[in-house]
Amino acid sequence: MKELSVYDFDKTIYNGETLNDFYRFYLAKKPWKIYTVFFQLWYFLLYVLKIISLEKLKEKFLRFLNGESISDIKDLTEKKWKKRENKINPWVKDEVLKNKKETEILVAISASPTFIIADKLKSMGFDVVIGTDFVFEGEIFHSHITTKNCKNIEKVRRMDKWAENSNIEYRIINFYSESIDE
Repeated sequence: MKELSVYDFDKTIYNGETLNDFYRFYLAKKPWKIYTVFFQLWYFLLYVLKIISLEKLKEKFLRFLNGESISDIKDLTEKKWKKRENKINPWVKDEVLKNKKETEILVAISASPTFIIADKLKSMGFDVVIGTDFVFEGEIFHSHITTKNCKNIEKVRRMDKWAENSNIEYRIINFYSESIDE
C-alpha cells in the first residue's frame, strides 16, 4: 500500500485558471491570433446553452494551438511559467517538502491540459501528473482530447486507472483542493 499526497492544481497550487492564463500569455506573444477570441466566445455560449459538452468546449477552446509544434508549445509553457511563478501559492513549496517526507508519492491532478502543467509540476517535486490529455500527431498539436476532461469524478477514475496501470494500491494521506467537488 503506497501512501499518497494529492493536490488539485488550479486555485490550489496555482492561484488562477491555467488555461485562461496560458491563452492570454499566448495572445501577448502572438497578437495576430486575437481573432480566435470570437471563436472562444461562440463556443462558450454553446456550452452555456448546453449544446456542447465541457470536453467539446475545451477542444474548441484549444484550437488556437492547432498546428503548433511540440517544441514551440514547450517553449511557450516554459516562458509562461517563468513569468507566472508568482501565481504558485507560497505555502505549496513548504507543504510539498513536508509531504515528500510523510508520503511515498506526490500526485497533482487537474482538469488543465497536461502539456501545460506537467513540466512545471515535475520541477516542483511531483512524481505523478494527471491532467486532461490532448493529441500530438508527430510533432504537431491537434485540439482533440484523448481522455475525458479530468474533473470531478473523472479525477477518481483517473487516479484508479493510474494505480491499476502502475500495479499499486494506494491510500491518500493528504488531499489539497479549493473545492469540495474536486
